[in-house]
Amino acid sequence: EPAATTDGSTLSYQWYKAADIDGNDSVKVGSANAATFALPEDLEEGTHYFFVKIIVDGASFVNSDVATVTVE
Repeated sequence: EPAATTDGSTLSYQWYKAADIDGNDSVKVGSANAATFALPEDLEEGTHYFFVKIIVDGASFVNSDVATVTVE
C-alpha cells in the first residue's frame, strides 16, 4: 500500500539495480516496490549498486542516492 505524506500526497516506490555508482543502465528489481528492500540472496561476488525511485502522486519523482553492496 502506498505511503502518504503530511500534505496527503501518495508515495510509491520502485527499486533499481544499476551498472555503476552513478545509476547508469539501471533496471527495475522485479516487484521491489516497497519503502524497504531486501537484497537478493543470490548476488554474485562483486560490487552491486541499488537505488530507489520515490514517486509522488504517480507523477513527479526523486531518486535516492545509489547504495553500494560488495559481495565477497
